[in-house]
Amino acid sequence: MASTEQSLPTKETQLPEWEHENGGAQTQAAAPAKRGLRRVGGGGAGVSAKLDRVLPPHRRYLGMSRKVFLIVLLAVMLALLALIIGLAAGLSHKSKNQNLPLPTNTDKHVGDFTYYGTGLGACGETSGDSD
Repeated sequence: MASTEQSLPTKETQLPEWEHENGGAQTQAAAPAKRGLRRVGGGGAGVSAKLDRVLPPHRRYLGMSRKVFLIVLLAVMLALLALIIGLAAGLSHKSKNQNLPLPTNTDKHVGDFTYYGTGLGACGETSGDSD
């Protein structure tokens, strides 16, 4: 008895080089860089891609473009940091306890003295000494 399986003719198919498993035999160094993805520090998505996810570049923030918004935000953060450091340095500085000198009653003062007695006030009410 003959085998029931028949061998089918095989047809060889050619794939374009971008569809090969190894990406057309390009090494990672020779591969073209993808726009918007930059490797920083060794792994994961780049800072630019993360920034684009958090603050999309096509939107406006407080009526400003993303670039202007980030510059203003950086300036505010630096001003706030300078204020915090300045206040911390100024308030932590221990100064000597310098009180103003109290006046002594041994000095004699000469001058005119004006005394206003109670009576009819500027608002039209009469006041007395007991008020």
